[in-house]
Amino acid sequence: MEVEMADEDEEEFERNLRLAEQGDADAQFEVGWMYAHGTGVSRNDGEAARWFRMAADQGDADAQRNLGWMYAHGLGVDRDDREAVYWYRQAAEQEHPDAQCDLGWMYEHGRGVIHDDKEAVRWYRKAAEQGQAVAQCRLGGLYEEGQGVEQDDWQARHWYRKAAEQGHPGAIMELERHEIMVGPLEDDPPAEADASAPDDLSDLIGIASVKAQVESLTQFIRVQNSRRTVGLKTPALSLHLIFTGNPGTGKTTVARRIGSIYRRLGLLQKGHVIECQRQDLVGEYIGHTAPKVRRKCDAAMDGVLFIDEAYSLMQPNSDKDFGSEAIAALVAEMENRRDRLVVIVAGHTQEMKAFLDANPGLRSRFWRTLHFEDYTAGELLEIFERFAIDGDYRLDAQARSVLLGRFEKSLAGRTRTFGNARHARNLFEQALEKHAARVGRLADPDCAALQTITAFDLP
Repeated sequence: MEVEMADEDEEEFERNLRLAEQGDADAQFEVGWMYAHGTGVSRNDGEAARWFRMAADQGDADAQRNLGWMYAHGLGVDRDDREAVYWYRQAAEQEHPDAQCDLGWMYEHGRGVIHDDKEAVRWYRKAAEQGQAVAQCRLGGLYEEGQGVEQDDWQARHWYRKAAEQGHPGAIMELERHEIMVGPLEDDPPAEADASAPDDLSDLIGIASVKAQVESLTQFIRVQNSRRTVGLKTPALSLHLIFTGNPGTGKTTVARRIGSIYRRLGLLQKGHVIECQRQDLVGEYIGHTAPKVRRKCDAAMDGVLFIDEAYSLMQPNSDKDFGSEAIAALVAEMENRRDRLVVIVAGHTQEMKAFLDANPGLRSRFWRTLHFEDYTAGELLEIFERFAIDGDYRLDAQARSVLLGRFEKSLAGRTRTFGNARHARNLFEQALEKHAARVGRLADPDCAALQTITAFDLP
């Protein structure tokens, strides 16, 4: 039986080798893996690293992660932590959970990068949210110690439990220790603001009119705070907001920052943001809707409840829909919690007008409407370049010129469903694929080739 298995492995190796020599990235990874594990061929770490590199240069995330691992441990190559970080990052940015965990570990221990616990938390969290057990356990440890994130026992136990449910032995021990000390974990986390969220809009591209209105709103509140301090009368304020505009114009991003802005101004104690949509608020049977609305408002207490595509609460052609009940319950909660809850509703301009007319008391609950204009071609180019910079890429001059023309053409023919920043992101992701295909054909691409997006890479 063992001889038969060995023969099958050798045949599999030969099949993969033939495909790998023809440039097939999947086969190149398989050949590297078989060399690394001695499957169907004698183990040879040097050959494993060579084949992993060929696949990695073509953008294969599994190969990139494995090549990073070999550099980190000196297997088949000289140990080089910076090279390890480079390849881990390539795979991590393709949402490879093991690479994200590895990159988090490198940041946590200062291997190949400057020690940075916040970056460690960021990458561990990305992996943990994809179910990577080691990252879940490490994230629990960082929350317990308060490294790179505010110390939080609930979050620590939450992530330990996630890893323990997958059988991670260290997490099982940590979870048992916590439960002995403080009892079982509650289901609902205490709400908290995103400590890393900026408390202004200055770094955001475009949205000039929104920035001006938020600055005006901020100055008004500051003056009212000063008047209150010296004993002068101040008006009662409704801090709820309406955001209108097309998709991809920054409504969600700004909503996430309003909580931090209001907290800095002393209007909200926590400033966290709870995001929800129709399915989070509208029930499926009589008596189900109001409690759902109440629970979401409870979670957002002392912070912001952000309802995206709020007009979807209405289903005017359905006799069995409970959307109007959800709106009525929301109006009541906005009034009852007006000093401790901010509600922001967002969506397309025309649909939002109909939504606000759906309940007599709804429109009067909001302080003001902020309209988000479509981005200009120049702003879309700037957004594209920001994606590139964040990913260690850059545009050459010709690509920049061609891309600007593409955005101008897209805007000229846009419809109400035009994606704005999402359109820029989609083009960027497509450009990365074409860039990888082009550069992957080079025998030994240098750093400039690996970084530079040219006009040939644009979709």
